[in-house]
Amino acid sequence: PPSRIVESTSVVGPGYVNIVLSSDWIAQRIQDMLIHGIESWSPILPVKRVVLDFSSPNIAKEMHVGHIRSTIIGDTLARIFEFANIEVLRRNHVGDWGTQVPNSRVLRS
Repeated sequence: PPSRIVESTSVVGPGYVNIVLSSDWIAQRIQDMLIHGIESWSPILPVKRVVLDFSSPNIAKEMHVGHIRSTIIGDTLARIFEFANIEVLRRNHVGDWGTQVPNSRVLRS
């Protein structure tokens, strides 16, 4: 439902949610940041530390553009949390160490 912050919302395609912010609200936030500095707008959240696991390619498969997308999203979230004075532990592990590894070695040999 519309509010002074959210102008509209919609669900599009398979699982995408669009949220349109109010132009007036955005303009006011930018004006506040220009007058008082961007740090003055940093939200105060009860969370002190978060762990973000992103990208994490499967070693048994080829890398692809989807890994870049995941990395960009993860890095963006990390920067937003850091802006809110939350300690961020970035994690990127090489995934799927199960039977895929020996099977892929046999298949590629």
